[in-house]
Amino acid sequence: MEKPQNLEQARIQITGYILFYNMEHFQNKLGDLSPIEFREKVAA
Repeated sequence: MEKPQNLEQARIQITGYILFYNMEHFQNKLGDLSPIEFREKVAA
């Protein structure tokens, strides 16, 4: 990730990381599933 040049770029990068972490990042506490995979597994 490159250093943001202004506040708006920083917001975009931070938002992108939060979305990645909350939706795609594999998490040990969820049995090494991404949050989306975990929700799909639980809903089935």
